[in-house]
Amino acid sequence: VYAFNTISCYIRDLELKVSNPAAVIDKFTGMEIAQCVGLSLTNVRMYNFKVGIRIYASSNVMVENCVCKVTDKYIKTDKGVANEKGSYPDSYALSIANCQNATVLGGDFVGGRHAISIGGRDTEVGVINREILVKNASAKNIGLEEFQMSIDMHSDAEYVTIEGCNTEGIALRGK
Repeated sequence: VYAFNTISCYIRDLELKVSNPAAVIDKFTGMEIAQCVGLSLTNVRMYNFKVGIRIYASSNVMVENCVCKVTDKYIKTDKGVANEKGSYPDSYALSIANCQNATVLGGDFVGGRHAISIGGRDTEVGVINREILVKNASAKNIGLEEFQMSIDMHSDAEYVTIEGCNTEGIALRGK
């Protein structure tokens, strides 16, 4: 049994952009929010981060009309080479981990490995993702790895609904 000291968070009309995308290799998340009960992100825009938005161990989450895109530049670094569209193969636009009652309405998500990932960190919290709705969102995968789905759901998820999305594939696991 876990007990959290929780917060509520409301963020609207925020834009963050990394000016030197080479700095994001294996490093930066634009926004990470954990243990939040009552989270609302509206018109938030994240550009050139390895992970745009990571929401972890939270409930009653609303992500509305947000934009998260991995880097848009072609970069060569000692860590590897971004593809022709500038994506890193293990980058994520939106990561929802160990959350319950989360809704994503609209928005544009472009990731390297997955645009939207619904999964978790079993070793830390192990809360099953439940009651997740992704509706009318655009999810694109521009990663190096072929056959990676734009929306990826891990096995620790149940009662997930994907509706009216423009996507390049959905990996469904769980219930």
